[in-house]
Order: sequence, then structure tokens, then C-alpha cells
Amino acid sequence: MNYSSHRDFHIWDYNITFRQLLLRSIPEEPEGRNIDIAFWCVDWISLPGTISGLTIGLASPQAFSIAMQSYPLPKHEKIFHISSGGRDFFVAALGCRVMENTLGPRESGLIYAHIDRKEAEYGELLLLL
Repeated sequence: MNYSSHRDFHIWDYNITFRQLLLRSIPEEPEGRNIDIAFWCVDWISLPGTISGLTIGLASPQAFSIAMQSYPLPKHEKIFHISSGGRDFFVAALGCRVMENTLGPRESGLIYAHIDRKEAEYGELLLLL
């Protein structure tokens, strides 16, 4: 299963302690909602700071082989393939979730960023990989 969006995404947050990465697309209209793509147990990333439009999913066997030529991967992790504008990017992590929310620009969508926040407050789950 894949997730696709035409919106711009930015590297928004990274939590070193919990090895979490957050990509965020801010709303295009004032009443719109953020789209947060959060990865956990991140081992490595190969991404630019901003991506215009994307499709994300688990790497195919061919893409997995390409990524493994450049980066090592512990056996328990997955490789997520992000394609944008004919370019390929990768994130090695244990999991990924795509959420839609109304969090403010200074609020993180990373689950462990705010221990006292309930998971439901992070928004609507669109996809779990």
C-alpha cells in the first residue's frame, strides 16, 4: 500500500533519543490540515529538506537492493521508498504512519515528543506502514 500527495513536504522534526523523523506538509489554505509522515526507530535517511509531491511505500525488491548498496540495514528494519519528481529517496526505519491533523507549527507530530498527549490528539491516521 502506498500514500501519494501533490503537496510540499519538509523535514519538520527529528527526535534523536527516540530516533523519530517527521515530514510535514502545512495546509495550502487557512482552514486546511497538516499531513504528517512520521517514522520511528530511524536508522538512516536519504532525503532533501523539501520534497514537492511524493509517493511513499515500502521499497520494492529492486529499490531495496539499490538502497542496500549504499547503506547497511539491521534485519529488523524496513526501507521506505519515497519518489518525487522522478527522483528516489529512502528512509530505513521500523515503521511509518501518515496522519492528518491541525497541530500548530511549533507542535510536533512525533508520538514521544509530548508524553502527556494522547495518541488520538495527533490527528486522523491515514496509513500505517
